[in-house]
Amino acid sequence: EHLMRDVWASSTRNLIAVSPTLFPRPADWPEAHTLTGFWRSPMSHERPLIPTLDAFLSAGDAPLYATYGSMTPHDPQATQELLSMLRDAARATDRRLIVQLPDPAAFPQRSDDVHLVSGSPHAEVFPRCTAILHHGGAGTTQTALASGTPSIITPHLADQHFWAAHLKRLGAATTTPPRHKLTTRHLIRAIRQTLDTPTLTTRTTTLGQSLHAEDGLATAVREIEALLYG
Repeated sequence: EHLMRDVWASSTRNLIAVSPTLFPRPADWPEAHTLTGFWRSPMSHERPLIPTLDAFLSAGDAPLYATYGSMTPHDPQATQELLSMLRDAARATDRRLIVQLPDPAAFPQRSDDVHLVSGSPHAEVFPRCTAILHHGGAGTTQTALASGTPSIITPHLADQHFWAAHLKRLGAATTTPPRHKLTTRHLIRAIRQTLDTPTLTTRTTTLGQSLHAEDGLATAVREIEALLYG
């Protein structure tokens, strides 16, 4: 009858990998729900920074980084449309650009201001960027915040709309219309607003420091051990 109540949620314990700094625990939640904090991967488990990406990051001003995670289109035409919007918006705002795509080799780029990657260690790369353009997934949202780099969120579905609105309320992000309504003009406006609002970076840095003070994995382990051993 209700997906969350009948399928997803346990009556024993639900470990929710969200920072209580960003989202304080509502008073009416059942005791089974525990906000642990963000589950950050240890840096030793991150993929190494490939030399070509490191060189691009070091070759000029801090670039924009665009990643839409599992929301990135796999259809070549749709991917090219998204890539063209991002490239045009970055150039209109005089910014270099990194775009994360599932198969960057299918979209050869012959320019010094756009760099395509299939992935990167976000925790290492995001702090070296000027803004993170993403879909508002919970993991990417919290990684961007932890990096101290403001977000430009284009929500696609589900909780991504919540995170877009919530980070905007917190003063750590600008937003665009949802993906199906997105245009180059929207991206240009959001990038310019981000670059022209230093308080976005200040607020994101403050929130990021709070996230780093939390240890979501350790909290989750303690909760599991308490269930197992009492």
